[in-house]
Amino acid sequence: MQENVRVCIIKQEIFNEVLNNSESSQDFRDNLKATQNIMKSKYNLEFIKPSLGYNLDGLPHSCQKGKGRFFKWCDDIAKMALLKNNEGKIVARCL
Repeated sequence: MQENVRVCIIKQEIFNEVLNNSESSQDFRDNLKATQNIMKSKYNLEFIKPSLGYNLDGLPHSCQKGKGRFFKWCDDIAKMALLKNNEGKIVARCL
């Protein structure tokens, strides 16, 4: 079953919290680390200027596609995060 990418990222943050603060068994922590490594091998996170993020080829359908000029004002104060799968396809993006 394929989960929503946002759900996977939240799980990854929870994994990190549990790994850092857990008094649980070493086996449990090892299993969490293994699951985290699987997530890292399936997705790649990169950061770009927001104005460029709206003009990329390969963007999923979006009403904002091609409208990067409207986001030039925030290029110096923000970054756009792109989450890509192993095939290089954008599966999520956010400012």
